[in-house]
Amino acid sequence: MKRALVIWVWLNMSFLSLYGQQGYLTARDSGKIFSYLQEASQRKTIKDWRGASDLINKAALICWDAREFQKAIDLFHQSLVLNRLVDNQSGIFGINNNLAFLHADLQQYDSSVYYFTKVLEGRRQQGASESVISALINISVVYNKLKRHAEAVKALEEALEIANSQNNLERVRTCYGLLAETYEKMGDMKKTQEYFERYKSMVEMLNKAQLFALQQELTKEQETRRRIEEARRLAEMEARLQEEALSRAARRLTIQDSAIAVLNERYTKNQMALEIMRQDSLIKSLEIKQLQYEKQQQQIRFYFWLAIGMAALVIALVVIAFLYRIEKNKERENRLLQAKNQELAALGQQLRQRSIELAAANQELTAALEQVNLQKEIIEKKNQAIAESIQYAASIQQAALLFTPQVRQALPPHFVFYQPRDVVGGDFYWFTTLEKENQQLCVIVAADCTGHGIPGAFMSMLGGALLHQIINQQGITSPASILQKMHDGLNQTLNQQQSGNQDGMDIGVCVLYKHNGKYHYLEYAGAKMTLFYIPHGEVLQTCKGDRWPIGGYDPKIKHNFSHFSLPIETPISFYLSSDGFADQFGGFAERKFSTANFKALLQQAHVLPIDQQEEFLREQFNQWKGKFPQVDDVMVVGFVCS
Repeated sequence: MKRALVIWVWLNMSFLSLYGQQGYLTARDSGKIFSYLQEASQRKTIKDWRGASDLINKAALICWDAREFQKAIDLFHQSLVLNRLVDNQSGIFGINNNLAFLHADLQQYDSSVYYFTKVLEGRRQQGASESVISALINISVVYNKLKRHAEAVKALEEALEIANSQNNLERVRTCYGLLAETYEKMGDMKKTQEYFERYKSMVEMLNKAQLFALQQELTKEQETRRRIEEARRLAEMEARLQEEALSRAARRLTIQDSAIAVLNERYTKNQMALEIMRQDSLIKSLEIKQLQYEKQQQQIRFYFWLAIGMAALVIALVVIAFLYRIEKNKERENRLLQAKNQELAALGQQLRQRSIELAAANQELTAALEQVNLQKEIIEKKNQAIAESIQYAASIQQAALLFTPQVRQALPPHFVFYQPRDVVGGDFYWFTTLEKENQQLCVIVAADCTGHGIPGAFMSMLGGALLHQIINQQGITSPASILQKMHDGLNQTLNQQQSGNQDGMDIGVCVLYKHNGKYHYLEYAGAKMTLFYIPHGEVLQTCKGDRWPIGGYDPKIKHNFSHFSLPIETPISFYLSSDGFADQFGGFAERKFSTANFKALLQQAHVLPIDQQEEFLREQFNQWKGKFPQVDDVMVVGFVCS
C-alpha cells in the first residue's frame, strides 16, 4: 500500500511539472489529463493502441480548451503515431484536422496548410464532396492569411466546380464572395467586379427562393383559415339544428297544454297539480340546456377570431422582417459597389502613370542589356573553368566519404541522407570499427563544418584526417576525449591562437559497445549537436551536446566536454543531424522548417523500416523546400540498435 502511494505521488509530481508550467490548467483539468495519460500507458502495455490514442486525444482537447497549444500539439502527435500503427484512417484525418486549426490559432499558417492538405487528401479518397468543399475553403482562407492569393484562387475555383456539380447554391454563393475578396487583395479589380456581380446575383436568387418558401407558408396559413371557417359553419349548422329541436319541444308543450285541459275533466285537483309540477320541471331543464348551448357558441366564436388574429400577426411580422433584411442587404451592396468603382478609377490613373514610367525604363534597360551580354560571355568562360575545378574537388570528397564493405557490414542497420547545398559541402560523416577488451566497438560520427561549398569541404577533409589519427592510430575511444583531441588538433593545425582564425565544426560522436553479437550500451558526446533517440513505440527524447563547438580560440572558455551513457535493452532508433534540415526555408509562409517540426518528422519516420527512412526524409525535405533554394548542406545519419 505504501509503495503504491509513493508511485502515485511521483506520477502526479511528474505530470504537474510537464503540464503546469504556464499555469493555464486548473487543478481539475490537470487531474483529468493525468488520469487519461495513466490509463493510456496501461493500454499501451497490452498493445491496445487505439484505446490509448483515444485517451491521449481527450487529454489533448483539454489542453487545447485551456489554450495550452504546444502541449496539445505534442499529445496529438503521440496519438497520430498510435493511429498509424493500427492504420486508423478516420482517426488520422480527425487529428490532422485538429492540428490544422490548432496551428491556425497559433498563427502558424504554413503548418496549418500542411495539415489541411493532409485532410483534403483523405476526404478526396473517401469521395465526400461536401467535406472536400469545406477543406478547400479552409485552405483558401489560410492562403489569404499568408498572402498566397494565387493558391487561394486555385482552391476556391476547385471548390466552386464541385459545388456547381452538386447544385449546392449556398456553397456557390460563398465561393463567389471569397473569390471577389481574394482578387481584391491581388489588385485584379476586373475579376473582383466580375465575381462580386456573380455573388450579388446569387444572393438575389437565394432571397427569391426564400421569398417563394415564405409564400408557400402563407398558402398553408390560408388553407388553415379555410378549415377554421368550415368548422365555424358546421358549428352554426349544429346550432340551427339545436334551435329546431327546441322549437319541436315547444310544440310538444302546446300539445301537452291541450292534454292538461282534458285531464282537468278526468282527474281530481290534486292529480292536476302533480302533472303541472312535472311539466314545470321539464321546462326549466330545457331552459338550462338552452343557456349552456348559447355560452358554448360564444366561446367557439371568441377562440376562432383569436386564432385568426394571432396567425395574421405572425405572418405580418415575418413579412416585415424579411423585407427589412432585403432592403438592408441592398443598401450594403450599393455602398460596396460605389467604393469599388472609386478604387477602380484611382487604379486606372495609377496604371496610366506607371505605363509612362515603364516606357522610359525600357529604353534604359535596352542600352544596359548590350553591356550585360558582353560581360556575360566573359563570366561564362570563367564559370566553366571554376565548375570543372569544383567538380574534380567533389570527386575527391566523395572518395573520402566512402567506407569499406567490412566497416559497412560491422555497423548496425543504418542510413545516411546526405545532400550538400553546392557540388561540395561542409557536412561529413565518418565510421570505423575496432576491438578493445574483448568487445567490438563501432564509432559513428556526424559533423557540420563552418561554411559550405569549397571552404566547408576543406574543413571536412581536415576533420576526417584528425578522426583517423585520434581513433584508428592513437586508439582513443572515449567520445569526450575524442572531442577534446579534435579541438586541440584544429587549434594547432590552423594556428588559431596566433592567426585569429575561428573556423571549426559542430560534431557528435557515438561509440557503440557490442559483445556476443548484441549491443549493450552507447556512449555519446557532442559539440553543439544533439543526439535524438526513440525507444520503439515511444516518444522522441534528446541528449543535447555542449554549447561550444570544436575549433576557434577563446581563452575565456575551457572546453571540458560532457559524457552521456545509455543502456540498450530494447530496440532504439538514433539520429544525428546537421542544422541544414531545420533551417531550410519553404512551405507556404516562407519560414524555416524548425527543430520542433524536425522532431515530429523523426517521430513519424522511426516506425518505418530503416532502409525506407532515408527516402521518406528526402521526400519530406524536397516537398517542404519546393521552389525555394537550398540554404545549407543537409545531413541526417540514422541507425537502430537492439
